[in-house]
Amino acid sequence: MPGIYAPASGKEHNVDQYVADASGQIAAALVKSGLTAEESRAMVDTWSRSYFRTMGLRILYIVPRAWTDKLLPITISPAPTDLVRTLVGRVEVLAPTDEAELLSQVRQAAQSQMAPATLVTNLGRFAEAKLLRANDMVGVDIQTSNYLAYAIAYAHTAP
Repeated sequence: MPGIYAPASGKEHNVDQYVADASGQIAAALVKSGLTAEESRAMVDTWSRSYFRTMGLRILYIVPRAWTDKLLPITISPAPTDLVRTLVGRVEVLAPTDEAELLSQVRQAAQSQMAPATLVTNLGRFAEAKLLRANDMVGVDIQTSNYLAYAIAYAHTAP
């Protein structure tokens, strides 16, 4: 049903209300990390579709400043009087029902001898990670395991 989402609790919510609540919480966390309210809102607004309106389960978190500085060292000369750096981490999570659907999709692709490039395209942005997870779940199904090896290799080199 468009405009409605059901979280793990099973209770349905209005998507627009969810987006407003979730983006408000992330923006508030960004302000706590040192960004201004305007900077925080601008950052969150860039993710509205990919983080909050795209189906799936994801975990968002503020990366500690020490990690940011270690991952992305910066030197500015002359040194500013104040420097705020904030990263937001995102983890995509496959629910058990998503994993079962993924494995079914991969098995069907293997049985029909679908071109690995087609499967990778169908799986989207996180195709390689999804295929690696499917590989962990496939068990002793040799045909699917062999197919996955080709699909994973293709996904690894795909743009």
